Amino acid sequence: MVACAGKLNVVRRRREPSRAVMRVAVAVVAVAATPVHALSQFRPPTPTRSLSRGEYTRAQAERGALVFRETCSSCHPRSAFTDGGFRRRWNGRPVALMFTLISTAMPEDAPGSLQRDTYADVLAYIFALNGLPAGPRELPTDLGALREIRMDFVPPPTHFPHREQR
Repeated sequence: MVACAGKLNVVRRRREPSRAVMRVAVAVVAVAATPVHALSQFRPPTPTRSLSRGEYTRAQAERGALVFRETCSSCHPRSAFTDGGFRRRWNGRPVALMFTLISTAMPEDAPGSLQRDTYADVLAYIFALNGLPAGPRELPTDLGALREIRMDFVPPPTHFPHREQR
C-alpha cells in the first residue's frame, strides 16, 4: 500500500501463476499442438474377433452361472445384463473393458477377490444369457487377448410379426 496525500492507494501486484498451473498449461499446449495422426497411435487396437463367432465354452458359461448365483445375484438381477441398455452400452467394445471393470470392482464387498478365470466364467455366462454362441475354446483371461474380441450384441426385436389367425 502506498500513502498519497492522506489517501491510501492500493498497489496491486500482478500475481504470477503457480507452477502447477504452468505445468497444466504447457501440457494442454503440447497436446493441442500434436498432429492428430501422432495421437492416433495411442488409440486401442480395433478388436478383430467377435463374440458372435463363439469365443467361450458352454462349460465355462455353466461355471459362470454357479458363481453368478452364489456371488453376484444378491446385488445384480440377471435382467440387468440382458436389457437393451446393457447391449447398447457394451456393443462393439472390446471384452477387455468389461473384464477389467468386473475384475477390479466386483464383488462390491471384496473387489478383485476372485480368480481371473472365475471372472472370465462370469463373463461367459453373461454372454450366454444374451444368446451369444459358445465355441470350442474358453474365453481367455489375458487382457491382450481380450482386447482382440469385440462384443457384438444383436439388438432385441422391437416388434413381432403378427400370427395368422386359423
